[in-house]
Amino acid sequence: MNPITPAGQLAEAAAARPEQFACTYMGREFTYAELFKMSEECARAFAAIGVHEDCRVMLHMPLIPQALSCFYGLNMLGAAAVIPVEISPADCISQTGARAVVTIEGFYDELDDIPQLPTTIFARPQDT
Repeated sequence: MNPITPAGQLAEAAAARPEQFACTYMGREFTYAELFKMSEECARAFAAIGVHEDCRVMLHMPLIPQALSCFYGLNMLGAAAVIPVEISPADCISQTGARAVVTIEGFYDELDDIPQLPTTIFARPQDT
């Protein structure tokens, strides 16, 4: 893995400090090793639905552990995470050509009006 990429930096941190906490969510602390493992699982799942190098996937969710693991997992594949900031999710999809969308149930109604919604994956914060 290229150490210059964000996923490469995560891999190095997980190897050097596997038990150090990388992030905390709702009182649960995630180590670098856990975040790296979650990211590898995301990379495999994205690859299984056809996401590959140079693909774009829209992450339409708050900054939760799943968002981090999706970001790093996409980076492991050479794909890009796109985030709808200051534009609608529909415009984000059309402007970036996102192949898939990862969202949470509470954000799904913001995707209702998108006629050609790409593959949609639901992350569940309680799954952490």
